[in-house]
Amino acid sequence: FRSGKSALATTIIHRVCLMDKIPTLVVTLEMSIHSLCRRILANHCRFPLGDIRAGRFTEYDFERFSRFNAILNSSPIFIMDAISGADSARICASIKRLAKSSGVKLVVIDYLQKIQSVGKFEKRTYEVAQVSGALKAAAVESGVALLTLAQLNRESEQQKGRSPRLSDLADSSQIERDGDCIALLERNRDEGQGHLARLHVANQRDGDIGPVEMNFDDRFCVFE
Repeated sequence: FRSGKSALATTIIHRVCLMDKIPTLVVTLEMSIHSLCRRILANHCRFPLGDIRAGRFTEYDFERFSRFNAILNSSPIFIMDAISGADSARICASIKRLAKSSGVKLVVIDYLQKIQSVGKFEKRTYEVAQVSGALKAAAVESGVALLTLAQLNRESEQQKGRSPRLSDLADSSQIERDGDCIALLERNRDEGQGHLARLHVANQRDGDIGPVEMNFDDRFCVFE
């Protein structure tokens, strides 16, 4: 993903977990649990994220937030705070444990390149390959759908007007080999609310490839 990968993930988490009640594990290595919940709140209530952060809301809005809080508490969501660091072994163990004990069906990881590898490797690409392979094995063994966010190379953003490519995946081509479906998100980070974005399905083992047109609303951090 280039810009907006976390917003796309929270959009999916809201739909799958809070609306469809499918048990979901979220492993967050980039944003705090409070930030994650604020984004889901903005998505669910269609309330500007900036106003939530600044505390600009009325008593009626607070009632809406209270109802959202009840929905969140009753939803089968499990959040693993890994901002301080986590290796692939710890995350894989959590996936297997929660799939068995709580019936988790979806795992969302934000994001791949921040996960520490198990063991020491000469090159960064080997570390990422170890992490990617371990996550794939854990997902297959546990029977869960795994959505793993990944960062693109910085060079991909320097060429204006060029859509992202598979070769832009940062640090390792192993990500491309392990992924059953790889989609590259493209949007102009300089644009604000209500603008078009494109999700390029670049590789899929059992399905079509091609662009998916979406709308991104920056006020609520939501894709539609």
